Amino acid sequence: MLSVSLLALCPVALLIALGVYMKQTTFQEDLFWRGMERLCYYVLLPSLIIYSLTSADFGELELFNFSMALIVSTLLIAVLLIVLRYFFAIGGDGPTFTSVFQGGIRYNNYVGLSVASTLFGQTGVTLVIVANAVLVPIINIICILVFAHYCSTKSSFWGVMKQIVLNPLVSSCVIGSLMQIMGVQFPDIINSMMHSLGRAALPLGLLCIGAALQLNSIKGEFAPILVASGMKLILLPLVALIVLSSFGLDGPELVVGLLMLVLPTATSSYILSRQLNGNAHLMAGIIAIQTITAMVTIPIVLTLGEFLNTSALALGQ
Repeated sequence: MLSVSLLALCPVALLIALGVYMKQTTFQEDLFWRGMERLCYYVLLPSLIIYSLTSADFGELELFNFSMALIVSTLLIAVLLIVLRYFFAIGGDGPTFTSVFQGGIRYNNYVGLSVASTLFGQTGVTLVIVANAVLVPIINIICILVFAHYCSTKSSFWGVMKQIVLNPLVSSCVIGSLMQIMGVQFPDIINSMMHSLGRAALPLGLLCIGAALQLNSIKGEFAPILVASGMKLILLPLVALIVLSSFGLDGPELVVGLLMLVLPTATSSYILSRQLNGNAHLMAGIIAIQTITAMVTIPIVLTLGEFLNTSALALGQ
């Protein structure tokens, strides 16, 4: 699994590195990258989500246990962060804590989809899309509530909730799930178009990640970055491994479940932090450090999960 994971991460790392290079040389204009990010966020990724959900054959996949294990793991870390904040005041001031909180539970879709598709093909993509359908709404709502409590936001609570409902990832998950449940399909020509759009989401999204990396933002923010990264890249995967195993998951469900919870935090965290008066500078540092560090932790965590899974199967025989 270690060699397979490394091979799966190679194109991801190369595309992110290419994004860094393009931002520093040929395409230095921020307006260009903002436009590409909006294209990915509002058109390409939603197209991939809807197409994957409507065309997926779930077959023998343990989707209920898979979904519940991801929800339980994420909520455990979210509660732990709140408890640590209450008793030990981790994260400094309120806006700083919101960045630590986002860094502890949010994940990057583009990296997850790329690695899962390389490891398990369409099955991996299907599992990531299912994870999105259950986690994206929950994580967004929790993060918004944390901002509402720890920051003085300019938006009203209901205004923020409206943003969640209109979030393209949330709405595309809802649309795709409802169409799958009702057995409804788009006409073939629309399906073909959405499939083409979805295929463009991953390489362009990874280029945008590279362009958005801001290593200069880590200065003076070592402690909160360490807390957020430790929670996200070490503690959350370990908790997830226990929870996923307790739900009886193995094979692709176990590996993709671990993958989803060891992914670096989403670049959209920075946008949310700016909109709701969080510590956007710290958020940029957390994103940068986690994106780089995850290239090491992802293969290690997946290899550990595969080893424990194989050992459990051997003991059960």
